[in-house]
Amino acid sequence: MDKTTTEIDSRASVTGEANAILFEADWTIGYGSPVASLQWEVHCGDFWVLRGPNGCGKSTLIKTLVGLLQPLQGQIHWHRSYNAGYIPQSVGIHPSVNLKVRDFIYMGQMALFEGRSTSSRSGENDNSMIRIVERLELQSILGRNFWDLSGGQQRRAILARTLMIRPDLLLVDEPSTGLDRPSAIRFYQELDRLHKEEGKTVLVVSHEDHYLKDLNGLRILDFEEQNDSAAPGRFMDRGLRSAK
Repeated sequence: MDKTTTEIDSRASVTGEANAILFEADWTIGYGSPVASLQWEVHCGDFWVLRGPNGCGKSTLIKTLVGLLQPLQGQIHWHRSYNAGYIPQSVGIHPSVNLKVRDFIYMGQMALFEGRSTSSRSGENDNSMIRIVERLELQSILGRNFWDLSGGQQRRAILARTLMIRPDLLLVDEPSTGLDRPSAIRFYQELDRLHKEEGKTVLVVSHEDHYLKDLNGLRILDFEEQNDSAAPGRFMDRGLRSAK
């Protein structure tokens, strides 16, 4: 098998199989040149925090997992089928676009039901959106322009759009970027709730430990800084522990 091949085994669903292996990765990642090499095993229901200095490969790892980048070497084996929801640091939509929050969130359901009949979408999706919007307290801003929102409101709208695809796996890149402290804490609390109450597997890139101090049962993936520019960085699995 080619070293960059991605294997997918769709025999079982992620949902309801806590502690089962979700994927195993053994690869080297980077943009043209390697920045990190790792062997990594993630289980259903894990909450991982990826930490380390800028440029060590944290965001590169997330982008490789969602398929935006290909590994430079090695492979990943998925043991379960899954829906992945990716929350990047910024939205790839130009600010000149007049985009209502309601329409922005609906983009998620359009992705979920692509190829299905209109009748199969309507009631089911409307109910899903109502529940998500109420949970994230977005009811009062649905008619506003997305770009007129505060950083915290934008982040919650992005999360709402992502939840519309009913993800089993959430991949979040620097969730506190551009947020004030209360908004960042609120966002992390919602990720924690999704993990504990809904059983979602969560992978978060973060370098701000003070937002993690009240979250228990995290697994920490520490990326070491590269000392040799010709060699990829290493990582250390700190294991299951509290981030306090």
